[in-house]
Amino acid sequence: MSLAQRIPPALGLTCHRVGVPPSKFAFVVNIARQTSFLFERRSPATNAARFPDYALFQKYPCSTSRFGIGEAAGSNMTPRGLHRIAEKHGGGWPSGAVFEERVFQGYTWRGQPGAALKGAVFKGRVFGA
Repeated sequence: MSLAQRIPPALGLTCHRVGVPPSKFAFVVNIARQTSFLFERRSPATNAARFPDYALFQKYPCSTSRFGIGEAAGSNMTPRGLHRIAEKHGGGWPSGAVFEERVFQGYTWRGQPGAALKGAVFKGRVFGA
């Protein structure tokens, strides 16, 4: 199994350190590769293993912020670290639906040059913490 198909060991350590119980799913983003991974828990945690065993459920392409990586509040940067997903934006809209500030702009991007200049393009869904 390649490293991309395993849940990062740091996730289990961080969850244990901050007291976050493992959930049924874990969503991991590799910023450098612009790829996200959805893992599903296969077994509960045991005394021998503090963190449950997860298996790769699905792999998706993703796009992180054009403003870069960082944790400053209000910066619109992609934050690193452990986050709990609180909201899903764009559910029910077709892939390529264009949103600006989380509001549908009335059209779907179909790969046309310059179309992205009219608004922020999200080819999938936006998750907010």
